[in-house]
Amino acid sequence: MEQLSLIKEKFPDPLDNSVRTFYRDSVRGIIFNDTRTELLMIYSQRYGDFGFPGGGIETNETHGIALVREIQEETGYTINQIMNHALTTEEFRKSIFEDYDFFHMKSDFYFCSVDPAPEEYQPTQEEFELKIQPKWVSIKDAHSHNSKLMMTGILDKCPWIERETRVLEFLMKNHI
Repeated sequence: MEQLSLIKEKFPDPLDNSVRTFYRDSVRGIIFNDTRTELLMIYSQRYGDFGFPGGGIETNETHGIALVREIQEETGYTINQIMNHALTTEEFRKSIFEDYDFFHMKSDFYFCSVDPAPEEYQPTQEEFELKIQPKWVSIKDAHSHNSKLMMTGILDKCPWIERETRVLEFLMKNHI
């Protein structure tokens, strides 16, 4: 299993109860079209970035159930197969949430396939505010687009772009 670390800060002492850390487990889908020339990505009109569909695992959800739910919510597509685990990313950085000092997230990425015809997607309130829309895009184009966006200083507002861009880079380097 491949792991990409995006650790921006030194981990605090785990015994220090004064450090407030927000922890989240998440799942994300790597979904190619039939010709393997494009990925199903989420495009945020608010920030202009491409991301992998997926999100947080809710209480009592398995990775598979969370992945099916998140892909349906964000894209309208129904997963017909979760093939295998691709990689894990781990992020640790200062929190953008006022109630926390640090943000720590583990994201498991899975290769998936979807039914060809999407239904209407049902974004959450947060996704609605990001003005997301599903788009099929080549790895190279999504990586190039996000890389340029990262140079604008947008990471302060949406630090997840680094994770998404690094995973796209991983896929390109490994000819996936």
